Amino acid sequence: MIPKNLIKKTPSIENHNWKKVGERRSNSVLNRDLYAKGFGQKYIREMTGIDFGCKNLLFVNPELYLDVDEFAVFRDKFLENVRNDPEYYPLVVSRFRAYCDALKDLAYEIKEKDFSKAENADLKKQFERIMSALLDIMPFSYINHNQEEIPNILLEEVLIKAGVDKSRISEYKPKLIVPTDELTFSQQEAGALKELAEKLNKDNQKELIRQHIEEYGWIKSSYFNARQATEQEILERIKNINQAQEKHKENDPVLKELNIDENQLKVVNCLKELLFLKTYRKELIGLISFASKGLFDEIAKRMDVSYEHVINHTVDEIREFFASGKVNKDEIHKRLESFAHVLVDGHSKVITGSVLLEKYAEKGISQDITGQTANSGKVKGNVVVIEKQQDLKNIKQGSIVVIDSIGPTDFQHVSKAAGIITNHGGVLSHAALLARELNIPCIIGAENATQALEQGEYIELDADNGTVNKLEDKYRKMFTITMGLCLADLYMRTHVFNTREVLGKGHRNICFMIRDGKLSGYFSEEDIEEMGRLGVEKLKDNEFVQKNKS
Repeated sequence: MIPKNLIKKTPSIENHNWKKVGERRSNSVLNRDLYAKGFGQKYIREMTGIDFGCKNLLFVNPELYLDVDEFAVFRDKFLENVRNDPEYYPLVVSRFRAYCDALKDLAYEIKEKDFSKAENADLKKQFERIMSALLDIMPFSYINHNQEEIPNILLEEVLIKAGVDKSRISEYKPKLIVPTDELTFSQQEAGALKELAEKLNKDNQKELIRQHIEEYGWIKSSYFNARQATEQEILERIKNINQAQEKHKENDPVLKELNIDENQLKVVNCLKELLFLKTYRKELIGLISFASKGLFDEIAKRMDVSYEHVINHTVDEIREFFASGKVNKDEIHKRLESFAHVLVDGHSKVITGSVLLEKYAEKGISQDITGQTANSGKVKGNVVVIEKQQDLKNIKQGSIVVIDSIGPTDFQHVSKAAGIITNHGGVLSHAALLARELNIPCIIGAENATQALEQGEYIELDADNGTVNKLEDKYRKMFTITMGLCLADLYMRTHVFNTREVLGKGHRNICFMIRDGKLSGYFSEEDIEEMGRLGVEKLKDNEFVQKNKS
């Protein structure tokens, strides 16, 4: 829901059919400005050959909205090209790959430079090279926004032409798009960490970790959020990797089962490559952000502001500084409090101030949670809602993670999860990729999950059917007595261990609550039903009855 005061500032916002398509945790004006510019006609035409430019986009921290009617125009043109020319999609993917590789080469080059003594003209030149390389890869985001509509439509068409019944399309989709053998930087680092763990001892620890940080220390960086891993972080990650269970499963050989012709196979192969490139692109953005930190630090020094102030300028404002030396410090201070980046009818502006300081919330949020299957399976567990980057540390083994969307740097934390639910995403999303790689039940595109589910709720995720069932209320109060905590613990252990010894299975879900000096015991309905069923079965066994008469 767009804040009312923002609509007052830009009345023409109301003339558009906005849809929230995601959230971006990296929050700077420079980041938002690159989206607005990179979705423009020049860059979309260069990547796709389509004479189209996005003229409507909103960033209301941290949410991204697109005009779905405008997106539909681009979507239909893109799909028409794919359907009419079997070589079109491979060409677009190869261009995207080339832009990504160019960004990587530039990042490694920039990383080695010392900008402290560079002339302003050279600083500007390097700044322009970085902006140009980033803008080249921006159209990919536009192609894959709006619930990744284009890949979903193409996959459905491939499966229908292959003779798959419409009722089974959701089952086949995640099986058809499996990762390529090419490793992302995050996967490479995970392998390097395992090797590091085997070699590590007290004598070589500092040197080996220093070498690892030199190669992979940037991996947690994102859009102009440049940070380097510490020795302690690497040690903690090694510990987590050693404790992680191997959940990988072999890919389902669906291609061998289906009658897919050569042209449709090209579409499938493009989607598989894009699954890799989506993560590769995000990682490269982190790499270039880390590599260019020295450049932006030097620009900040010459502007007489902080690094954080620099990245809250637009591209053109930084250009203006190089041209005239002007810096509007008051405006940037306001942006650090709150801002919205508005692109409406082709006109772009940054809005700051009290307009965004009011609280707003979507009303009438549905409590029914449904989404698209990214990886099948059923699992029960407690919800961990991820709203901020630092919430990722709250994920425990066996949690069900509820998150707006997943980025490649979230993989290590989320891999502990027993299930994943995302508000946004499609078959090529990072969440879908992670879920399939680790065989974790997952639904994507649930839209309202982070608002409809509460921290700690006990739920069942049915990824086979794309649904979520709340189980928190399925507990029955069995007694209320005066009992100390020590006796309560003994009582609970008795129910767990004695029932296991007698019936072969013990209670798994018991809750004790103390109120006004009285202790109440709650047993899950599921446990009560199961113990009752086992008891009835055992009572039919005369030998069991005689043995347990006492």
